[in-house]
This record gives sequence, structure tokens and C-alpha cells, in this order.
Amino acid sequence: SQLLEALASRCHTARGAEAARALPFFEHPDQARGRLAEIGEARLLWQLGEPIPFGGIHDVETLCARAEKGGDLVGAELVPVAETIAGAARLRRHLVARATQVPRLAAQAEPLAELPHVSGPILDSIEEGGRLADHASNELGQLRRRVASLHEELGRKVRTLLDDPAIEPYLQDHFYT
Repeated sequence: SQLLEALASRCHTARGAEAARALPFFEHPDQARGRLAEIGEARLLWQLGEPIPFGGIHDVETLCARAEKGGDLVGAELVPVAETIAGAARLRRHLVARATQVPRLAAQAEPLAELPHVSGPILDSIEEGGRLADHASNELGQLRRRVASLHEELGRKVRTLLDDPAIEPYLQDHFYT
């Protein structure tokens, strides 16, 4: 229907738009009145300059489904999951703090788990681009420094060999990869 399509076009995520298109029409007027009351609460927050904070929420359904089946997620995939957890926590706190103004929305937000012990370490440990930060563990930073040191040492040894007059006649060029 055109009404559901108009609603879907205003959703923040593809999953939200899909859910909007699948909404059934209410069978009883009381159901519609309840939904209108929720919309009224959301509009009230908007008018007060305190709109519902949907920022940082991503569509992570496929990532969660893969993890649930025992699949691994790489750093770049963990970041949107952690941002969604943190975004849901912000949303919950925002609505619960305004429970007297928006009781219906606060009641829906109340059961959301905040999970800072999950989102915090992920966001603290993964750099932009999905690379695990050196400070993610004590050993990782030390290992990366050791790898860089060995790489430099190998480079010096290769350059020494390239400059060796005994080896030079056997080389086509004076560079290496």
C-alpha cells in the first residue's frame, strides 16, 4: 500500500523499511489508538528538542546470524555490531529518562540490554578500517614491534648482500622486493 511505502521511505535502515512494509493493519480501533499515542509521544520529544536518538544503529542481522551459527566476525564487522549495541543503550537511556513524558515508549525501551561490557572493549580495541589496535592486548603490541624490527633487520641484510662485490655479478638489478 502507498501508506506503508511512505512509512518505509522514512526508515533509517533497510531492515526497518522491510518491517514497515510488512506491518499489518489493525483489526481493532484500540490498537490504532495505542499506536497513535506512541507516535504522539515521539512527536512530543521532537517538539521538546529531544528527538529519539537513532544514530549509530546499523542493520547487523546477517552478522549476528553468522555469529550465532559459530561464524567468525572480523574487526570491520564487529564495529557496527558494537556501535548498534551502544546506540541501543543510548536509545534506552533517552526514553527511560523521559518515562513521565513518554511512558509507552519508555516501557518498550526498558527491556533493552545495554551491554557496555560487550560494546566498550570492541570499540576500544578496533581502529578505523577494522585493524586490531596494538593496545588490544599486551602481547599484540610487542609482537607487532618485533615483526617491524625483524623486517628492518632483513632489509639491512638484503641490502648488504646486494652491495657485496662477490654477489653483484649474479644480479640483474640492484633492488629487491
